[in-house]
Amino acid sequence: MAAQNKAAGLTTERANTAKASDEQLKPWYYTWSMICRYMPAGMQILETTDSGIDQVRATSGIILRGNNKADLSIAVVNTTNKEQKVTLNVPNADGTTTLNQYFYFDGNRPMNNKGQLEVYDT
Repeated sequence: MAAQNKAAGLTTERANTAKASDEQLKPWYYTWSMICRYMPAGMQILETTDSGIDQVRATSGIILRGNNKADLSIAVVNTTNKEQKVTLNVPNADGTTTLNQYFYFDGNRPMNNKGQLEVYDT
């Protein structure tokens, strides 16, 4: 960043204290990037009932596309160390639905060539 600022004439008289480690992605980047991708600005957040399973939370949102079409995102987060079975009930939904499953473990972040978390299962 310092080199880019210098090239653009944006330098200051202060010493550059930036370290290379300051530019590394933080662990919460992956969560926030997925939320921004699948629940963008303008999405209407829907009432989502509790899963009834300890440490398993859910939220959902919808973007209306017109002609009785919409994009629905459902996020279910399991913070336990064991696999959980969750049943989704989506009233008034019809047609085919594709669900993407992502796994994220500290130190194990399967990513694609763009640095985004890869789908574990569909």
